[in-house]
Amino acid sequence: MKLKNMNKKNIQNVIAIFTCCWILVIAIVVIYHFEKQEVFQSDIALANEGKSDDFVYLSDIDYIASESKSGWGSLLKDKTSSNTKITVK
Repeated sequence: MKLKNMNKKNIQNVIAIFTCCWILVIAIVVIYHFEKQEVFQSDIALANEGKSDDFVYLSDIDYIASESKSGWGSLLKDKTSSNTKITVK
């Protein structure tokens, strides 16, 4: 009888610890996500400084070279792969 009660308490303790750990992990992920989003929002605000338009050019937003990558080719700001300025015809 005592052994069964002891096992139930152990199982309850393990479940409580497991639940607390998951809550902690979820809180960390949510906080990290919102911090990254705030950094992105502040980058857009800085790029828009002094402008009254409702849009932002992608080339106006600075990127962090150590955290940026492209799926193909390389990242070039305001120029093509042949090192010429980007133009629209």
